[in-house]
Parts: sequence; structure tokens; C-alpha cells
Amino acid sequence: MKHAIRTAAAFALASLLCSGASAEIVTFEIPAFGIEPASINNKGELTGYYLDEYGEHGFLWQPDGTLTSFDVTDAERTDPAGISPEGVITGQYYTPNSTGGFVRAADGSITTFNVRHVSVTEVNGVNAKGWSVGEYLHRPHGPPGPFLRSPFGATTKFTVPGATGGAIAVAVNRSRMIAGEALIHHKYENRGFIRTPDGTATLFGDPAFFTSVRAMNDTGTVTGWMNQQQFYEGFVRTVDGTMTTFAGPNGAMATLALAINKSGTVAGGYADSHEGTYHGFLRTADGTFTPFNVAGSYSTTITAINDKGAIAGIYQETDGFSRYRVFVGKP
Repeated sequence: MKHAIRTAAAFALASLLCSGASAEIVTFEIPAFGIEPASINNKGELTGYYLDEYGEHGFLWQPDGTLTSFDVTDAERTDPAGISPEGVITGQYYTPNSTGGFVRAADGSITTFNVRHVSVTEVNGVNAKGWSVGEYLHRPHGPPGPFLRSPFGATTKFTVPGATGGAIAVAVNRSRMIAGEALIHHKYENRGFIRTPDGTATLFGDPAFFTSVRAMNDTGTVTGWMNQQQFYEGFVRTVDGTMTTFAGPNGAMATLALAINKSGTVAGGYADSHEGTYHGFLRTADGTFTPFNVAGSYSTTITAINDKGAIAGIYQETDGFSRYRVFVGKP
């Protein structure tokens, strides 16, 4: 269901500063309590969700400035996970009686789906060809199981050896390699996993750390973060199994890697060591780490990046009390 945003969104095109270099950034605001851009395609179309007093709603922003809000019928929450090159959006929805996945076609029509014989279906990632992944529950609060769904609706459930507490599929690339998290009850830990197209699953990550997988590119490089005792550091795992961790400058308390493109550039945010204020960052495949801050902002986090290097995220103005705004552009 498509509806108008209740208060007009404000748009501005400006030249903003990024670590001393200029960048053209489009900013806009949706009057809401919270907002998160989830995915940007190579056309520059952006999707995500925002939260207001009526619930969570999906949105689609297009480079010509068109901003469209949408909901799955009767849903209290509509949370997009990804957008295809053609503008097809896939995500999950929550109603008082059900939780499932949805596909929103480029014409705005929405189709819902569920994994058969389960009570809950949640979608976490989608590739450029329309294959999606997520987790399902046979009963509320039960152990999660991962699934892969084709663009035609066929669903494959699978298991991850060693994941004694269940597993969550987070991302899928063009070759249908899947990345996710394995839950291990007896050690109270999360490990990452990679599942190759032939069905072979491999765990990764230091057992002493909690591993959170957030994204994977088409080469099979995975990114996310690991934490131990309240310290968070980003990681990159290449397809050959090489694991590299990294942290923001000046003793950053938390470095959260949130997105990655085909060239291996990772985007996210890091908290400084003083007030916990977040700064955006870009980290290229060779390890070059570049902070990114919207000029005049109190905090900035990059949440999405496309294969052309365009980024999107949220920032908060210097008073520290304003609602988050969205930025889109190429640094």
C-alpha cells in the first residue's frame, strides 16, 4: 500500500565537506522518530524504513527527488532489506498476527510470502537477481533456521554444522554464496558462516568474540564487526578465508562495518573515544581508512554503498537533539 508522507519532506542539494575534500550530497528529512537507509542500487535509488507514531514504514527515494512511503497492508512494521537494479524492493513485515517477507515490484505492487510450515519468516538480504535470505522460526522464540528463496518463490531451508543454537542468513551474492551468523548455545557466542553454492558451510571468527555479519559483495568478501567486553572492531573476510580486523582512529570505542561494494570498499560508522559520537567512514580494499562527516553534523553514519561508490546514511545536526536526516551522494 502506498501513502503520502504526512509532512512534506525537505530537500537540499549542497556541497558538503568530507575529510577536507568536497562531495555533492543530497539531504532530506522524513518527520519521524528514527530512520535507517538500508540499500542503494546502482541507479542511486535508495530504500529503508522510518519510524513514526503509526509504526515503521518503508520508503523509496529516487535521484529526481521523488520520495515514496509504502506499507504492507495491515502491517505495523514494513522493513525493506534491499533493492535490485530494477527497483524491486525485498524485505519483511510485521502484523499483529503474522511476520513474513514481501516483494515490492517497480510498479509499487506488493506480494507477501512465508516459508512453508513456519510461524515467522524474516528477510535480511537480497542479491541483484532477486534471491533473498533470512531466517524462519517454527515457533515464537524458537531457534532460527536459515533459508534461501528464489525470485520465483521456491524456498530452500538449510542447516549450518556446528550452529547448535540455530543460524541466521544475512546476505547473498550473485553466485548465491550466503553469509550469516551461527548461534552456539553452550559457548554463548556467535560465529560467522559462509555457505557456498554447493551447500558447504564453514564457520569463521574468533570464538572469544561475538561476530556480527552485516554484508557480503559479489566476490564473496564479508564484512561486519566483532566485540568483546564492550569493544567493537570491524572485520573483512575475503573468499580465501583471510580475516582482517580494523578500528577507527584515535582509540575508537566502536567500529561498525555495515556495507560493502564489489570493489571491496567497506562503509559504516565509528564512535570516538570521548563522547561516543559517531563518524562515518569508508575503508578501501587496500586498508585505506577515510572518515566521512556531513558538514556541521553532530554525528554521521554510512549505512549503504553501491558498486559505483555512491553512499547513503544518516546524520544528526550539531545541536545533538534534532531528528536524524538522510544523506545520499558520492564522496
